[in-house]
Amino acid sequence: MLGKEYFKKRLIDIYDYSILPYKSGTGIFLWDGDEYSVRWEVIVAVTGELILVISIPQLSTFSSDKFKHRGSLKGETDDGLWKIIAADVFVYNSQFAFDNKTSIHLICGATTVDIKRNAAYGEPSHIIGHLLNFDFLGLEVSQKERGWARDKFTVVAYDRDIVFRNSAHKVDIKEQVDSKRIDRAVLSTVNIPLKKGEKQDLIEDYLRKISWFLSLLNINLIVSPVVEYWDDGILVQVHYRNLKTLPYRYLPIINNEHIDSGLCLIFEECYTNFLELDERLNLTIIIKHLSSMHNADYMEHKLAILIMAYEYLLYNYLLEQGYSAKELEDLNIQERLGRLNKIMRFIPKELQEDTFRNEVRNPLFHAGLIPNLGSDERRELFFKYYNLLIQIILRLLGYTGSYISPIGFKPVGLS
Repeated sequence: MLGKEYFKKRLIDIYDYSILPYKSGTGIFLWDGDEYSVRWEVIVAVTGELILVISIPQLSTFSSDKFKHRGSLKGETDDGLWKIIAADVFVYNSQFAFDNKTSIHLICGATTVDIKRNAAYGEPSHIIGHLLNFDFLGLEVSQKERGWARDKFTVVAYDRDIVFRNSAHKVDIKEQVDSKRIDRAVLSTVNIPLKKGEKQDLIEDYLRKISWFLSLLNINLIVSPVVEYWDDGILVQVHYRNLKTLPYRYLPIINNEHIDSGLCLIFEECYTNFLELDERLNLTIIIKHLSSMHNADYMEHKLAILIMAYEYLLYNYLLEQGYSAKELEDLNIQERLGRLNKIMRFIPKELQEDTFRNEVRNPLFHAGLIPNLGSDERRELFFKYYNLLIQIILRLLGYTGSYISPIGFKPVGLS
């Protein structure tokens, strides 16, 4: 075993904020057809990173070819209170130790890890999902050790109250993000009650869809790498998933800070519509495009991703409105935008002209350059069409309130 000190040295000043605190135990590691009795240690950092160390105490023979293979781990904690099941375990580093015998420490990740209480327990009463990169202004107060804090807000979805709460150490964690010590972090949690008989797959599907909705409102991937299952006040299971994440960016289109109770309002007005629209148009593809767009370094890359988002939305929306695939294939992006405006009737005339197609899309996709526009013109065009796409999506959701325009980052009404 490497011990707690290895994890403390690796995580340094974020060790204490881990969303799955350090646990260790013994178990069986199945790897490339071989079975090993092992010691294991695990932690999930506040960044959402799983660190799993599997120590094989004695090796007679060992081949480096094993590193190509994935394995699985089953075991129990040293105190006997918890059992662990880790699936699709992959090794990305290793350390050999040579004392009286040769041993190896495997530094691993895994697709999923489940840690369950050994003692019998009833049906879970609620789950708590740790939300990566979701930052918000609280609207309701909670009692703390040293007084009161406005640290949460509540929405209604799936016929139940769902509570979002800032992480206990959010201020300190945010300082680590702002100082570039880490580039992503769990800043909040969501509490979702379970109804009698509801299965784990269903409740985690609720969490996944809520996370996609938050991702749209924040134009960044909001995910929950760790989900806790509680039986009233007793933690009974921790479920880890290795999910795609992106660096923290605070560029929301709806929040509670600039728009009074904005997150509550849009949940109330649009969440059901979002679920229906996602079923029809697969909005998650557009959310992925827009989230990755913000992480692109160059304006040409941002524009290319923005165009991809437009192409996907316009094609699928107009297809749903009765246009045939053949008709749409014969229309360019500007013409498709014009067809959409015949339905929505709000797009300014200047944004229906051919500049976006002639000066940006065609040269960028055919030659890889935008030769006829200077950097300021590219930037201006990007923000105008990005703002327009946000307006289109919000209208499709049936939203009627204000949103934060990327042009100036201030709240405005839908035009």
